[in-house]
Amino acid sequence: MILNRIILEDWRQFDSVDIRFHPKLTVLSGVNGCGKTTILKLIHGHFENVATPVLDGQNLLYVSRQRDLIATDSVYDRNIGCIYFGDEAVPSELLLPVEKFHHIDYQIPPKYRERIIFFPAHRRPFSYINLTSPNLNPEHKSTIARKIQISMIRNARADNTYSNSIDIRQAIVAWILNGYGSSRVQFQEIYKKNFEEFEAILKQVFPPEIGFKRLTVVENYNLLVETESGNFFFDVFSGGLSSILELAWIIFGYLNTPTDEALVLIDEAEIHLHASMQRTLLPNFISAFPNVQFVVTTHSPLVANSVKDSWIYVLKHNSEKRILSELIDINDEAYSTAQILRDVFGVSFSMPLWVEKEFEALISRCTASGFNESTIPLIREELTKLGLASLIPKAIMKVVDEECGRPNDQNS
Repeated sequence: MILNRIILEDWRQFDSVDIRFHPKLTVLSGVNGCGKTTILKLIHGHFENVATPVLDGQNLLYVSRQRDLIATDSVYDRNIGCIYFGDEAVPSELLLPVEKFHHIDYQIPPKYRERIIFFPAHRRPFSYINLTSPNLNPEHKSTIARKIQISMIRNARADNTYSNSIDIRQAIVAWILNGYGSSRVQFQEIYKKNFEEFEAILKQVFPPEIGFKRLTVVENYNLLVETESGNFFFDVFSGGLSSILELAWIIFGYLNTPTDEALVLIDEAEIHLHASMQRTLLPNFISAFPNVQFVVTTHSPLVANSVKDSWIYVLKHNSEKRILSELIDINDEAYSTAQILRDVFGVSFSMPLWVEKEFEALISRCTASGFNESTIPLIREELTKLGLASLIPKAIMKVVDEECGRPNDQNS
């Protein structure tokens, strides 16, 4: 286990945040702007490669981790929190200096630094690039994975149309050609091992309904993805499937073996994924990489409750509009999507907004006139007319509860 805990106190939008991380999976949720991505960036240690402006009262300040933006003799006078890594007895303190360029000073223990993998929310889909000739001497898979991850982080902040799919395709093509050999290509065991291990990973992380079978090299060094539902060129795979493939490739590249330990941070894990894939994404990756610790942010209830043995934290506003963290216990029962929406995402009504407005307007009319013999027929008539007959029992219960002064749960 690489990451144990992060504490943030009175900094930016945070009032008091204390998150203890699960050995397998920790889910961070909350409204936009509550600081989920900021926490992932602090953990990863790349808290922006350029200065980020923030308002401090009336002053515009800048936050960065780059030491060359500030004087080396800076005085750090403010502790905003700390991060507990692995078995380290002393946490890494998060310190701010007094200069205008607010460099956050902290150290990630060296033995963990190279095992933390960050996936930003803005992950680009694959795009096709013609490969005129293969590179039969590819770099080590960890080198390629690190280059691709750096590219992902840069692409998330810049108008860069470069696709990582060409680097991944070139490596896989080289593994196949070198790993199995031919009359003109010498067989090399390491490439065969890389390819077969990665192909086995794809069989675990791809949703079973597509029936992934194998990867093959075809004319002009194109890579074909063979599935039971059809064959597809690697570079023009669907956005959701290419997202899964890219996640798997980079994690696999970082690890010497799929059973190695690592920390994977995924911002908005549901990006590009159909609802059915959101449910299976994390269970499949935890199965494929059993010793990887995952920390993800999400706005999807299907992601949030997809793994039973996990912890979910909500970043929520207090009465002063500052952010607190709260652990949500869902392990005592199988939470429904409606319950997750209510308790984790703060959405009390899980139907479309227009339905909620019509429903609430009817309830207001009924409660204003008081519960009487015409109330139930009116509810039936109005909701049936709107095509909302399934809400009749709920509407009756809500009117009765309000009449009696009892609290009402719209999702019950």
